[in-house]
Amino acid sequence: LRHLGVERASVLGHSMGGFVAQRLAARHPGLVDRLVLVATGTGAGARNAATFEEMAEKLDAGEDAERWFRRLFDAIFTRRFLDDPAKAEAVMAWALNYPWPQSARAFRRQVDAVIAYDGSADVGAITVPTLVVAGREDILYPAEECEAFARRIPGAAFTVIEGAAHAVHTEQPGAFVEEGGHVLDAALGPVEARAADLQVIGVVEGPAVISPLPREIEAEDQRRHGAHHGERHQSMSNERVVSSQ
Repeated sequence: LRHLGVERASVLGHSMGGFVAQRLAARHPGLVDRLVLVATGTGAGARNAATFEEMAEKLDAGEDAERWFRRLFDAIFTRRFLDDPAKAEAVMAWALNYPWPQSARAFRRQVDAVIAYDGSADVGAITVPTLVVAGREDILYPAEECEAFARRIPGAAFTVIEGAAHAVHTEQPGAFVEEGGHVLDAALGPVEARAADLQVIGVVEGPAVISPLPREIEAEDQRRHGAHHGERHQSMSNERVVSSQ
């Protein structure tokens, strides 16, 4: 941020990116305007550590890519999402054709970092306005665990997105933008009154499937949410954003 000459930015972190985001806010509060932590917590926990370790072992063993991604999808999407052929096919095609695939070695190092992370000392040091977002059907970071996590952050707001699992922003992008935007507006005022133009200054990605939205799914979401979603998306585009996933 300093290298880019950005004095303060709104920071959003999802899952492992939530670890990065909360540590940034705790250690460098002057750089963070407001913080959104999505489907995350102070660490992986034993249950998730076992899940991630198994995923790494399968990848190390050379498991077929499509089979491996199906295993991943079972952990991050709702059954309802995966039972929709169009959505399931779209997200699988996107994952298999991702232009910058993550190597087994890189995924293993990511898993090691996730398991080693302990942010329990960070949460009490977060002083910036914070929103914690959970997916109602998330099995990795269940809503009740996210709510307990939010209570540990001074003054944090908490919201649950219905009809979504771990990949909240992929399954319910319209609701994610709407709900998150309303809570942030309440905390700091509408973003359109705070900055001049959009500047997405960085994206740190994890496994290459839970971040960008396949166009088929995005188009359906826009049809469902209509113009109001577009207005909110434009509104939230008027500030400097760092997205960490």
